[in-house]
Amino acid sequence: MNGSQVQLFAFSLILTIGMLHGANDLSIIRKVSSSSNIIGYLMWYVFVIIAVSFLFVLFKPLTLFLFILVSGFHFGEQHLFKYVLKPSRLLRVLYLFYGNLILFIIFSINLNKVQQIVFDFSGYNLPVLLVYVPTMVLGILVLLFFILGYNRNLLEKGVAIELAYFIIITGILYLVSLPLGFAIYFVFWHSLPSLRDQIKHLYGKTDKQAYFGYIKSSWPYWLVSLLGIILLYWFFSFNHYDFLNVIFYMLLLITFPHVIVMHRLFNSIKTES
Repeated sequence: MNGSQVQLFAFSLILTIGMLHGANDLSIIRKVSSSSNIIGYLMWYVFVIIAVSFLFVLFKPLTLFLFILVSGFHFGEQHLFKYVLKPSRLLRVLYLFYGNLILFIIFSINLNKVQQIVFDFSGYNLPVLLVYVPTMVLGILVLLFFILGYNRNLLEKGVAIELAYFIIITGILYLVSLPLGFAIYFVFWHSLPSLRDQIKHLYGKTDKQAYFGYIKSSWPYWLVSLLGIILLYWFFSFNHYDFLNVIFYMLLLITFPHVIVMHRLFNSIKTES
C-alpha cells in the first residue's frame, strides 16, 4: 500500500472500532449509577464537551496539557486495572505514569509531526526536550512503580504480559507512520480490550449476541460523532488542516467525559469482584 492508502486504512480503523468503543458511554453511566435519567446524563455529557471547547479556545496550551494527562491516565487504567489486587492511590499514579509513557513514546518517535499538530492548534512551539526528557523520566518512574507494586502485593505477576505487549507495540511504532502507529495502538491495544470490558459489564457476557447488542445500542451515538468529524473537517479545511488534526481535535473533545465514565466503570468492576 502507498502512503495515502495506509492513512486511509488507519483513519478507517479509528473512525470505526476506535470511535465505537466510546459510543456507548450513556449506557455505561446508567449501568453504574443509581439513576436512569438518560436526558440528565446526555446534558452532562454535552456540557463537559462544551466546557472543554471553551477551555480550549481560551487556554489552548493548558487544554492540550490536560488532554495529554487525562488521556494518559485513561490508557494506563485500561491496560492495568485487571492486574490490580488492591486498589490504591499509588496505583492511580501508576496509571497516570504508564499511560503517559505510552503517549510520550509516540510523541518521541513522531516528534516532527507532533510538533506541527501542537503548533497548528495552539501556536506553541513544542521544545524537543519537553518530549524526550519526560519520556525518560516516565520510563524510570514506571519501572520503580511496578517494582513497588510487586513488593507491596498490589499487582498480579501477570502484568508481565502487559509489559511484553508494551515492548511489541513500541517496536511497531518505530516502523510505521504516525497515523498507522496511533491507529494500531488505539484500536488493537486500547479500543478492543475496552469494548470487551464494556460489553461484559453491560451484558454479563462477551458472545456474538452481546456484541450485536452493543452495536445496536451505540450506533446512533457513533453516527453523530462521525457526522461531527465530517463537519469539523469541513470547517478546518479552510485553515488547511489535515484529517489527522481533525481526529486529534475530536478526541480532545470527547476524551474528558469518556474518561470519567470509564473510571466509574472500572471502579464498579473492582467493587463487584
